[in-house]
Amino acid sequence: MRTVRRHSRSGFTLLELLLATLAFAVVIAALNTAFYSSLRLREGSERRSLRDRPREEALETLRRDLQSAFHSERFVAGRFRAEPVTDLGVPSCHLILLTRTGVLEAAETWPDIQQVEYYLAPPEDPEAAGLDLVRAVTRNILPEVLPEPEEERLVPGVGALGFLFHDGVQWLESWDPDLQETDRMPRWVSVRMEFVSTNRSPAALPEVLSRVIPIRTEPVVGEEEAEDDGSATGGGDR
Repeated sequence: MRTVRRHSRSGFTLLELLLATLAFAVVIAALNTAFYSSLRLREGSERRSLRDRPREEALETLRRDLQSAFHSERFVAGRFRAEPVTDLGVPSCHLILLTRTGVLEAAETWPDIQQVEYYLAPPEDPEAAGLDLVRAVTRNILPEVLPEPEEERLVPGVGALGFLFHDGVQWLESWDPDLQETDRMPRWVSVRMEFVSTNRSPAALPEVLSRVIPIRTEPVVGEEEAEDDGSATGGGDR
């Protein structure tokens, strides 16, 4: 009688190897796509963070200056004033204020009071898009003729700079202390900075950063002491 030997099957066929290789390639392609997508997302987040950080810091510096602003009759630079600027080709405003945000150092002979100006200026790089937001500081505000301020370029790429000032009744586009019937300082200041879009698409909307900042209402420096001196003199005459 003839015996039939059955050989046990071992290994893989060529078709099985091809299918396994194809599945492995699909998995590797999916992992590669996910990896590079996450890498591009991380790089985009870092670029946005590097771009937005100076903008947020500039807005925070402006907020500190505004919330520490006050009016004074003692100094030439003691008047809160904001005037529209029309020669830059974009909506802009020149803001001047007296504030208590000066950094004190042992070698300086003046206090923390300083005059601060905010305005837009053409960029130092002629090929750069937009304008630069400039913060100009004058520390020595005692002389009748103020020295040239020290300019600091806070953030580039600004397409428009706008302020609105609330006097307690309405919003105003400019601020002249001589025309205010009640307070010489606004109650709130609305800040709007519009930046040139980095998206080359013509349908891309401009990037906007805005905030409403309350102004601390304080007695007018100088006038309060004058009133006290007058009342004291009047009391002595009686």
